[in-house]
Amino acid sequence: MTLSILSVILACVALMVLYYFDFEPVYSAIICVIILVVFNGFDPVETITSTMITGGANMLATMIPLLLPGAVLAEVYAKTGAATTLSNFLADLIGKLFKDTFKGRLHAALITIEIVSIILMLGGLNGFVTMFATYPIVLSLLKRLDLPRRYTPALVFGLATSAMQMLPGSPQLYNAVANALVSSVTGVNLAASAALIPGLIGAALLLVASYIYLYIVLLREHNKGCHYEPGMGDPVEDRADVKTGPAILALIPLVFVFCMYNFFNLNLGVTCTFAFIIAILLFVKKFKSFKDVITTIGEGIRKASYSLIIAMAISGFGVVLNSTPGYQAITDALLGISSAMPLMGLALAVCVLVGLQGNGVSGLQVALPGLATKFFAAGVDAGAIQRVAATAATTLETIPTNTALVTINKMLGTKQRDTYGPVFITTVLITSIVTFIVAFLCTIM
Repeated sequence: MTLSILSVILACVALMVLYYFDFEPVYSAIICVIILVVFNGFDPVETITSTMITGGANMLATMIPLLLPGAVLAEVYAKTGAATTLSNFLADLIGKLFKDTFKGRLHAALITIEIVSIILMLGGLNGFVTMFATYPIVLSLLKRLDLPRRYTPALVFGLATSAMQMLPGSPQLYNAVANALVSSVTGVNLAASAALIPGLIGAALLLVASYIYLYIVLLREHNKGCHYEPGMGDPVEDRADVKTGPAILALIPLVFVFCMYNFFNLNLGVTCTFAFIIAILLFVKKFKSFKDVITTIGEGIRKASYSLIIAMAISGFGVVLNSTPGYQAITDALLGISSAMPLMGLALAVCVLVGLQGNGVSGLQVALPGLATKFFAAGVDAGAIQRVAATAATTLETIPTNTALVTINKMLGTKQRDTYGPVFITTVLITSIVTFIVAFLCTIM
């Protein structure tokens, strides 16, 4: 058992290190599965060809309909200049609230990114799909401000994504899964906005702290004389000889996604498919020919396909990890946590399990059934359990093995070790602090 526990720790650390230093993701996952095989006495061929591949394939079945249309939509925005059109329009509009200085333009850019992310995520798009829609806008704004493009992942994920995932009433998966699991084991019919006040305070703290941090570091980069350097995935600039109509048209596909998914419950994959078709029609003059349209669609599919392969490898590793006695021992120890402040124990357990799984939903599914039953029987409010769990799921999910982080770095041609610092501060450190603040507030309120 001791060797199995050691294998779990060693494999997880090895995977994070390999991903951090940009080692090929699929090979990294296989290497770490081999570590588990050696220490646990598994059959290597059976584990890799059956357990790992089957686990990854099950994940692909759910992700393909979501990611492919979203990636194509993002590619259309990048290649037609719609991303630049929209980002400049929103930044100029919001910029009227500030003085026309670099600081004012930086404030406008950060608020623009927050607004777009909040609209999409409150509409029901998860963080992965939102990434495809927002990264061209972020790149365009960084280019406009002449700031290093290595901050793109932090701006995509760090400004609003975590806050929207844990916001009471948000349609994001963490809220939905926490609500369903706690309601099921406690028998209490919980609202999605349970523990509203602590949750709102936590989301507000997360938004403000991330905003302040990113504003400070980007201003520092400007003062140091750092510049934007062109690279992969850059959106094209508006061409003076081609008119695309009012900039507000670039909002139409995004608003369409928000409305159709949120108000008409249209399937997300179908919604994004219609959205990229609408975007192509709105900006058709930006394409040189029909072949150019096909090429753009193909490039979006290519980028999404690579991200799916990465996700399959990580998911397959997670399935093998779950089958080890060591992982079960660690899980049992965390589920046995008892404290004078049980919600603090719940926050810690979910954080650790999310880190081991590399996925917030999986961490909730492992931790909540046992812990919710135990703490509810001890008199802890079911709504508080839901809110703390949903918040804790946003913490260690964005360690270097996160599929979305690996994907965006591949699309941008950037290195994980160059981009991860601000991502860690905003989506791991700040979210962890906020999680324990929410747990404390739920304890005393």
